[in-house]
Amino acid sequence: MLQELDQVAVRVGQVVELSRQLLTERSALMKRLESAEEIGVNLRQQLSQSETQVSELNQRITALDSEMTQNTAQVEEQNARLQEEVSSMSQEITQLKAQLAQSQADVQQWRQSAQVVRERVAHVLENLPGSSAQGEA
Repeated sequence: MLQELDQVAVRVGQVVELSRQLLTERSALMKRLESAEEIGVNLRQQLSQSETQVSELNQRITALDSEMTQNTAQVEEQNARLQEEVSSMSQEITQLKAQLAQSQADVQQWRQSAQVVRERVAHVLENLPGSSAQGEA
């Protein structure tokens, strides 16, 4: 019977040792659980902050997109106006070139007419009595 009691005592010792190990493990697991919960809380806070930042960035992007759309519309409007001005100025340049060409043709014609008149005047002057050209002849 003593032997059985010794075996029971050994078993009780083993159970006690196993209980201590389990308590130690339980304590370690509880610490890990608390740590994991803290990490979870921190991650939730980070997620919340990230979501807030994403929301703010989306609002800024929306505002910038709206501003860009307005700016694009203004630029297109200005571009259309400037193209109209360029077209108008091109037409005016074409007209001025035509007028210049006509004026140059007129000047050339006047020069030719003036040359003809000079030649006639010179001829008339040569044929006047007392001109030096007649005295030499």
